[in-house]
Amino acid sequence: MCDHQAIDAIGREIFHVAVEQARAFSVQHAVAITNDSANSGARSVFTDARNSCGRIVETTRLGSHLAILDHGDAVYIERIESPGFIKMDIWNGRRVAPQATAVGKALICQLSREEVQEIAGLHALRQVSPRTIVTLPHLFEELAAIRRRGYAIDDEEHAIGVRCVAAPVFSAIGEVVAAIGVSGTVSQLNDDYLPSLGKIVQTTALKLSAQLGGRRRR
Repeated sequence: MCDHQAIDAIGREIFHVAVEQARAFSVQHAVAITNDSANSGARSVFTDARNSCGRIVETTRLGSHLAILDHGDAVYIERIESPGFIKMDIWNGRRVAPQATAVGKALICQLSREEVQEIAGLHALRQVSPRTIVTLPHLFEELAAIRRRGYAIDDEEHAIGVRCVAAPVFSAIGEVVAAIGVSGTVSQLNDDYLPSLGKIVQTTALKLSAQLGGRRRR
C-alpha cells in the first residue's frame, strides 16, 4: 500500500470512528435521532458520504470532495472528478492549510477562538496565494461569516484561478466531523453562480448530517 493509500484508509477510519462515537454519545444522552440513523450500523457511513459527493457532481458537473480535520490539517479522504476535462489538483490523503481552503474553513468554523488559535500556533497562517488569509482577526471574521451563511468559500485563496465551496457535516452532538465541497475555475464558479452553488453544497451536507444522525449547531 502506498503512502497516499495508507493516509486515505486512515482518514476514512477517523471519519467513521468520529461519527460512530458521536452517535453513541447522542443515544446515551437521549438526543432524538431518526430510526434510520439509529439502525444504520450495518451501513457504511463512508458510502453515504461518497454518494453525497456523487450527487453534487451529477447536479453541478463539477468535482466534489470530502475532507476531515486531522492534527490541524484539512485532509482529503474522498474525491469524485468532474465529468469535464478540467481537473483540480486534489487527491486523497492530501493535507492543506485550513485557512486557505473552503473545506478547511468549513471544518474549523464551529471551533472556539482558543481552538482556532491553537491550530494557528501549530501551523502558521502562511500565504499560499496572494489572497490567502494570513491574520487571526481576518480568519475569525471569515469563520463568523461562514456560520451565518452556512457554507465556506475559497476565492482563489489556495490557487489563483480556482474557487471552492464547502459546507460542514455535523455529528449527532452538533460537532463538525467532516466537510463536503466542490471546486472549479473562477469562470465555472462565477459570482452569479456562487450563492446557488453554496446552497446546493450546504443542503447536501445537511442531508448527510441527518443520515449520520447529526444536526447543525445553532
